[in-house]
Amino acid sequence: MGMYDDIICKYKLPMPKNPKGYSGSERFQTKDLENCLSLYKIQEDGTIWLETYESKIIDGNPKGKSIFDRIGRFEKINVSWKQLFDTDTINIYDYEESTGDYDYYILYKLVFKEGVVSSVDLLEFEASDNSKRKKREKEFEKELKERAKFVATLRYRVLYRHWNKLVSFVFRNLQKTTQKIGCNLWKVESFLKI
Repeated sequence: MGMYDDIICKYKLPMPKNPKGYSGSERFQTKDLENCLSLYKIQEDGTIWLETYESKIIDGNPKGKSIFDRIGRFEKINVSWKQLFDTDTINIYDYEESTGDYDYYILYKLVFKEGVVSSVDLLEFEASDNSKRKKREKEFEKELKERAKFVATLRYRVLYRHWNKLVSFVFRNLQKTTQKIGCNLWKVESFLKI
């Protein structure tokens, strides 16, 4: 998949002729800019801006309640927006899963001249039936509930949990061993070649 950048688009974009319930997006992604997970904003007037900030790392607390408290976090400070004045063409896209009858994929091409939108084209719009996705999600939720119910049983806690730990232990060690053997075989092969 690769990295991408996010774009918040306040600029009015053309809608498809038959939107099939699509009401428009404001949050898009693009792979035509820096691809550094940066955040851009296109204002109502068509100007494009880049979020800039300084960063601060907050150390974790080894005695924290959650894993996120223990590992620490990255925090943005001194956030500001820098206007860009580039002349460029970028494609922005969005995929929206809907609670209605369709999921939507939309792709636009925007042309910027000196940092201002000069033209917008709707390149692609797809409204696909989402009944299969919804059915899969319901089945998955049902499986998760059944699994949680099974894991909560005394039988699982006393017997199966320990069995699963043993199986995981054995196979992880087998993997490590086979990796070491493979590495050593390569060394022997390299040594034996003329």
